[in-house]
Amino acid sequence: MLQKPCLPPKVPNFTGRQAECKEIINHVTSASTRIVSIWGSPGFGKTSVVIAVGHALQSQKLPVYFISLRGLQSKADLTSKLLSFVRPTVTADRSSVQRLSLDDELCQIFTDIPDRCVFILDNADDLLESGLPKVKEGVVQLLEEILRRNEKVTFVVTTRESLEFMNLHFQGHQPTRIRPLDEASSKSLVYELLPNASTSDRSRITQICGHVPLAIKLLCSLISEDNAQPSHFLDDFWMSSTGSIAEMLDNPDYPTDHRLQFLFDSSFQRLSSKEKEALVSLCILPETFSKEVAAAVLGEKRIFEAKKILQSLRRKSLLDSRSTSETFTMHKLLQSFARERGEQRTCMNETLLNSKVRLRAFYVSLFEKLNQQFLTGHSMSAFVSFYEDEQNIVQSLIEGCLDSKIAENAFNVLVKGELFLVTLFCVEGHTFYKIYDSAIEAAKKLEANKFYCLLLVSKALSEVTWGAEGNTKHLLSKAKEIRESTPESSFSTFKEEIGKSMCYSASVSLLPRKSGAVLNA
Repeated sequence: MLQKPCLPPKVPNFTGRQAECKEIINHVTSASTRIVSIWGSPGFGKTSVVIAVGHALQSQKLPVYFISLRGLQSKADLTSKLLSFVRPTVTADRSSVQRLSLDDELCQIFTDIPDRCVFILDNADDLLESGLPKVKEGVVQLLEEILRRNEKVTFVVTTRESLEFMNLHFQGHQPTRIRPLDEASSKSLVYELLPNASTSDRSRITQICGHVPLAIKLLCSLISEDNAQPSHFLDDFWMSSTGSIAEMLDNPDYPTDHRLQFLFDSSFQRLSSKEKEALVSLCILPETFSKEVAAAVLGEKRIFEAKKILQSLRRKSLLDSRSTSETFTMHKLLQSFARERGEQRTCMNETLLNSKVRLRAFYVSLFEKLNQQFLTGHSMSAFVSFYEDEQNIVQSLIEGCLDSKIAENAFNVLVKGELFLVTLFCVEGHTFYKIYDSAIEAAKKLEANKFYCLLLVSKALSEVTWGAEGNTKHLLSKAKEIRESTPESSFSTFKEEIGKSMCYSASVSLLPRKSGAVLNA
């Protein structure tokens, strides 16, 4: 007879997760399911969910055994841990048992279990990702043997990493990913923890924490301990939140497994060098990004190779993906943690800087392609694509001119793209001037006289429609002075500038003095 089923008490303030709990319970109670894996990012509430599921199953008179695997490093550790839970307190014939190996004894006990029961193996990451040779294979083989001997036993395993590989070993494997809480559940959790928080405060707390239960509990605890009004505390917190959010939410007095920094760092340390570099590189992107942008930031010329890295990080629950796997998401807390790693660790700082350069280069190149579409008669598709990525393109054009590694490429693109940009920002001209003014200043600072001259001419186009009242002739005159004062100048070097200057100058002469009135008529 097995020991009495054991299960930790329900987690205080457990909120939401009805859909996830229902899904897991349906899997566990299905006759065709042998093993259920529950996985997700650190702090998202996997253990809380599985404990709630355990209590629901127990209420259905199903025996549930909860076993923490934290710290286990080998199959022998797992065998001993399981035996400590299932070995009968009294053995009729101890001598026959003693002749068996521990694995055989364990499997024999499981064979003799007469009724359905569930074993929850919580926090299996240390065991499955120990790095020691053949540990994962040995663990899987042990579970396979147990399930082969008794069809009434079901295992529920929680990990940060996806256990997709189990599909090869278990026909009845069912995975469930734990994602952030939905908005209503997040606000409900804040209300339980901080009843005096206003509706606005609840929204701010959930946004800061990205709907992650552990982060919400940590922030609410900080507010409670401070004895301040939630709104005042949040104002101060937001003003000082320039570093890692995870670091700011941590309290050194809490147990390590309740500290975000520790949880994120333990996940980070399990990554390969290539995966660590990839995670730090990707933290500069928005929360949602395409595989094409990711490939550019990672420096991978082939999308397929980039996708392999992205899928690897997804399996480790550090990224999420849409059903089509065309776009990926990185949670804001994970972004904050990865960014802090990139900024504070010397070995990762260069990775972070290089990824920023590659991102700018990607959008500068994209603008070049869109400009070519525009100039060859495909203006509508060029407009649509530009507006989809307007902020990224504009920012990259400005920052690219200030980046010595790609400045020349950015200058080259801008001296050919003034007509496209004038058309894009014909109503709101501030952005056009912001781009070209920063580019002209950067070219001047770098003493790149050719580009300094050409960019002045490009900027002159925006003033053409104002005729004599505009600044076109002044800009063209300034460009001419630079050209003529440059010793290395030659017709071939500045022929593009000369041609444009003549064209824009002639255009100004053809317009009436009050050209603004003509345009508005």
